[in-house]
Amino acid sequence: QKSIRGSDPDAALHYLARFLEAGDLVTPCRRLLCSASEDVGMAYPQAIAIVKACVDTAMQLGLPEAQLPLAHAAVLLATAPKSNSGLEGPGRMSRRAVPGTCPGSSRTSTPTPPGLTTGSTTSTPTISPATGWTSSICPTR
Repeated sequence: QKSIRGSDPDAALHYLARFLEAGDLVTPCRRLLCSASEDVGMAYPQAIAIVKACVDTAMQLGLPEAQLPLAHAAVLLATAPKSNSGLEGPGRMSRRAVPGTCPGSSRTSTPTPPGLTTGSTTSTPTISPATGWTSSICPTR
């Protein structure tokens, strides 16, 4: 990740090759996805979707064919403009958040479909066996 942060595509490819030569496909995929979000972020928001597509392709192909889409992702991230502005937001948000609460504007005013339960006080999605619908809204109290 440091080679990508430093905008050095040759170094990014070198370290990617070291992971892949060791037979590790998961770690470079995870690190590329993190770098797309953390290092490039809002400077080039499409990079996240492009890297995700490259990672998905690599995971489907497996080694050794995964080398090419991951190399594309590494070069893209190393040469992309950088911004870490997105990293500041979650920290500020978590300092203001009160555990176990949900703003009223985030709750639904739509009637609950039959079979869907919202009685929980967590934000875990609730799936109804009767309908198969998923609710990721904040529960009502």
